[in-house]
Amino acid sequence: MSRSAAHRAPSARSLLSPVTVLKVMATLVVAITLALLATIGSYAYLTSSAPVKLLPGGNAGNVTITAGTASLAVTSAEVNLAALYPGVTRSGDVTVAATGTVGLALSISSTTGTSTTGYSITVAPGLCSANRAAVATGSIGVTVVPGTPTSLCVRVELSTSSPASAVNKSTPLTVVIAGAQA
Repeated sequence: MSRSAAHRAPSARSLLSPVTVLKVMATLVVAITLALLATIGSYAYLTSSAPVKLLPGGNAGNVTITAGTASLAVTSAEVNLAALYPGVTRSGDVTVAATGTVGLALSISSTTGTSTTGYSITVAPGLCSANRAAVATGSIGVTVVPGTPTSLCVRVELSTSSPASAVNKSTPLTVVIAGAQA
């Protein structure tokens, strides 16, 4: 046999011989089996529990856990709106108390009666005499704790660009003060 015949590329027939096909299939079976074995694990959700004594000498079966309560009490603002004309702001103090058992961070969630009349309502922390920055919606920046009421200043303004239809008209104005657990 010549030297060049010994170095020839194998024919397609020798690549598909039964022995070669069996070797490839055995390799695939082993590879797939190993891949499956690698992914096998416990997908169980394990849980365990045991009673815990919370009080010295207490019986764990008799322990009660109680959630707190959240509620607000707000006094109505007495804002004198007589002779309110465009460009004028009137204000009044309100007191807010947390009557539940948790502290509440205060915010303004909405105002009504302001969209078409030209009125704007804002709320500021502290008494009106303090003249602090006010917000129309969002956080007031005050947290009220149970047993310690706080003061807020409610301001009502009639815009200089209010419509002529707002003159000599009355409209209910409402501001909603919300509290979120602090």
